[in-house]
Amino acid sequence: MALPLVSEAVKKALTKMAESNPDAESAVDVVVPVNFTLPNMGKLIALAFVPFAGWLTGFQMSPGQYSVFLGTGLFSMFAEVIALPFLLDLMRIPADSFQLFVALDVSTGRFGQLLAGVHTFALALLIGGAAASLLRVKRAALIRYLLITVTLVVVVLGSLRLFYEFGLPHEYAQDERFRSMELAATPMEFTVRETPPDGDYVPGQSRLDQIVSRGVLRVGYLENSLPNVFVNSEAELVGLDVDLAIVLSREMAVDLAFVRVTFESMAADLDAGRCDIVMSGLSITPDRMLSVRFTEPYMKATMSFVVRDHKRAKFSSRDSVQSLRNLRVGVLDVKYYIDTLNRYLPESEIVKLDSPSEFFSERGEDLDALFLSAERGSTWTLIYPEYSVAVPQPDVLAAPVAIAMARDAGTLADFINAWLRLKREDKTLDQLHQHWILGGGAKPRQPRWSVIRNVLGWID
Repeated sequence: MALPLVSEAVKKALTKMAESNPDAESAVDVVVPVNFTLPNMGKLIALAFVPFAGWLTGFQMSPGQYSVFLGTGLFSMFAEVIALPFLLDLMRIPADSFQLFVALDVSTGRFGQLLAGVHTFALALLIGGAAASLLRVKRAALIRYLLITVTLVVVVLGSLRLFYEFGLPHEYAQDERFRSMELAATPMEFTVRETPPDGDYVPGQSRLDQIVSRGVLRVGYLENSLPNVFVNSEAELVGLDVDLAIVLSREMAVDLAFVRVTFESMAADLDAGRCDIVMSGLSITPDRMLSVRFTEPYMKATMSFVVRDHKRAKFSSRDSVQSLRNLRVGVLDVKYYIDTLNRYLPESEIVKLDSPSEFFSERGEDLDALFLSAERGSTWTLIYPEYSVAVPQPDVLAAPVAIAMARDAGTLADFINAWLRLKREDKTLDQLHQHWILGGGAKPRQPRWSVIRNVLGWID
């Protein structure tokens, strides 16, 4: 509806300057609709979001990238909004920043439409005036307006830069929010041991009875098993499995102690009674089943590829992944995962890693992807936002996650299996999944309101 109004406004302006001219009116009728489909100032201003997003996220564009950005951006802006995710990927800027553009576009989009209308009006007036032989070049006026325009641009952009630099916080905070997450369950005192205690298992006795008699449930955990078990910014042991262990020990009416174990020592520690169970988001695999006993699954680990943002489309389907050549994929040193990856990508180079952190801190540049569960991978991408999780479709691979215990823990296994079914029915598992996996707990926690803080201002 706006285009006819713009055309009429241009024609009226031309008529005021001279008599009605059919050639000028015809030019206006062509220029206005054509210019609307071409990149105009209203559309091109959206390009400014790309370097802004790079500065905001700490992935600023290098001087050499600007020529590629401007050349590609001008052509890609025929697609306008669709072009922005493409440009963010091209400039290696975290794709999550596009969500900020969507939020800002509610207000900036209106300004862009206004700017597009002014640009269309001015261009149509110039072309219509040229068709009617009305254009005259006044150098003094032209230079004056150019100087005013350049000055305004420098002042406005400089002011905006200073405002965003010093007036608004722009540090990425989602990783800190995750690292500062607290337990979802009602707090409970528990101990954490870096080394296992002496084993006290008495052969032939029920392991469940020994836990009750001892009065302490010993839970083994594997270090840095995000988001199931990890140490937060307050040096507290937290995670989905920590919450679950608190609920279990409380309902067993025993104390709780966490014991750090390793993959290599896990089976021996369980058999000797140095720990009663191991909870660290353990996937059930054939090689692990040979040495430990697992409960019923309490969640699933969906296998995925963790890749740089600009590569996620290539890893989002089975066909596209398998069509890639000379891939180097990192995977944790677990036989089942390595065998699965070898079957899925038989021509790729498989690189064994000790932990996911090795990929993000050391090997991210020389490896194309990390084969990891989507649940764990999504947690790591909060800390490293330049990465994304890609789950290849349509054959989604998943592994059940369960609690490990000694092979002869018959009554203990029966008890925990029944308890897990109860926690599934009363929605405890769903609540913990929402808190730790879906990010419900990664929100800034506000201190409780108080007169001293909020009224008198005596403390922060």
